[in-house]
Amino acid sequence: MTTRRGEVLVAILNNVQDMKSACEQHWYRIPVESVEKFLKQHWAPERLAFYQTKVFGNEAYAVNYYARVQNICKVYRCELFPDEALNEKSQRQYYQLKFWLCSG
Repeated sequence: MTTRRGEVLVAILNNVQDMKSACEQHWYRIPVESVEKFLKQHWAPERLAFYQTKVFGNEAYAVNYYARVQNICKVYRCELFPDEALNEKSQRQYYQLKFWLCSG
């Protein structure tokens, strides 16, 4: 019997809106095409580590938050951002990873 190790996905946050979605709505998104291209053998993650880039000032260049993934579903961008005007990206598919955020 093979035991699967828990996979951790490092989510690179380079804008405040993605952090706001993580903190307030408890989800993170990743394009389905990215998973198929880069992560197929390591999918699905059990945990997320949120790496914050320079836009986060004092919290930049570090993983200050982490989460255990509770649920993953495939959704369209227009479902994630219902207030966003419909455009060429609206029908892109994403994996929506739902979780409860923890601070480090």
